[in-house]
Parts: sequence; C-alpha cells; structure tokens
Amino acid sequence: MKNIIIGIILLGILVLGGLGSCGQDDLQAEYDILVAQYEEANTQLVQLEEDLAAAQLVQTQYDALVVQYDDLSDQNTTNLGEIASLEAQIAEVESELDELAEEIDIKINELAECAYDYDVLKAQYDAMIGAAMAINEENIEQALFDLINQVRVANGLNELQIGINLNNWALVNSQNMVVSKQLEQYTTHAVPFQRAFIATGYSSLDRIVNAAMTIWQSHIISYEDNILAEDAAYGAVRVVKSGDIYYITFLASQFP
Repeated sequence: MKNIIIGIILLGILVLGGLGSCGQDDLQAEYDILVAQYEEANTQLVQLEEDLAAAQLVQTQYDALVVQYDDLSDQNTTNLGEIASLEAQIAEVESELDELAEEIDIKINELAECAYDYDVLKAQYDAMIGAAMAINEENIEQALFDLINQVRVANGLNELQIGINLNNWALVNSQNMVVSKQLEQYTTHAVPFQRAFIATGYSSLDRIVNAAMTIWQSHIISYEDNILAEDAAYGAVRVVKSGDIYYITFLASQFP
C-alpha cells in the first residue's frame, strides 16, 4: 500500500514538473495537497495495520476458544455417556432391590407361618411332656439316670449303660429301704459304686431329680467316687414309692 501511494506521489511530481506554464504557487499548492493526502493515507495504513493485528489476536483467541469448546463438547459427550450408564445401573439395582423386597416379604410371611406352626407344635409338645413327666417311679428312674449321664459326659466320662443285674439289685435295695424307712447300701453282691436317696414333699419330677443330685453332690468325695467313677460302665436307678415317699437307689459297676 505504501509503494502504491509513493508511486502516485512521484507520478504527480513528474506531471507537475512537465507543466512549465504553471505558476510556482500552483505547483506548491498541488504538492502540499499531495503531501497531505500521503500523510492521511499513511495514517489510514497504520490504523489498518493495527486493526489487522487486533483482528489476528481476536482470531487466535477465537481459535483457542474453539479448541476449548471442542474439548468441553467431547467431555460433555463422555459425561452424558457415563450418566446414561449410571442411570442404567441405578435402574438395574432398583429392579434388584424390588425383587429382594418381594423375596423378603415372602420370607417374612413364611417365617410368620413357621412361627405359628412352631407355637402350635410347642403347645402340643408341652402338653405331651407334661403328661409324660408325671411323677411316678418309672419317670423318676429315667430322668435321674439321664441326669447322671449328663453329669458324667460334662466331666469327660463315658455314659453308663443299663445293667440287668444292677437293675434288679437296685430294686431290692429300694424295697429294703421301704421296710427300714432309712437309707441303706446294697451289700448282697459286690457293687463298688452306689448312692441312695429318699424323696418326699416334692411337687414335680424335676424337683425330685435335682434334689437327689444336689444332695449327692454336696458330699464331694462320695459324689466323685460313685457318680463320677471312671471305672463304671453300667448303672441302674430304681425307685419304689411307699405312701408319699420315694425310695431311690443308684448302683454302678464295671459289669452289668
């Protein structure tokens, strides 16, 4: 642009130089006009260059913003995909939770039915046990024999088996106590381990059995030597009732 303007000025000067008939004043006036036009054109050129530089800066900033926008757009697309995936997972979990809730409700109903059945069966069982655990010689014999074995097992010993001979001899001893009205030891045959108890005034089978065991345990040495005898393999408990009194004999041995 500068070259064009300079060329125009030179051309003007040459034209002016060729006009010999023109006055010096007219030539100076024309020159001044051209100089003013040159300066104005130069000023416009400088402004245009500044505007171009500003435009280039704006273009650079615009290009940077476009890059940022593209990056943000890509990130947004990625985020939208992740959100969609999370929403799908949430929907799947909610569906599973709904299924679990239905299963829990079913289980709760089943448990309620089981609890009802249990209550019914327990009532029936308690009624049966109550009838079966009436206080009589046979029930006392079985309950006390079972308790003796529980105590032995709890102390690391073997359970006793019913001894046929011991069973008969224990019955004889209880019958003898009915006659004598006092505790007696069986002496007709050699029985190494034995205890006796007389029960009266007890209101339940458990009270009679626990009372016998409590009395026997209170005599520690005798209790350990007889109830907890390590050599014992067989045993028997026999009970004979006379009036309101139960005469109880326990025998144990290595032999039946």
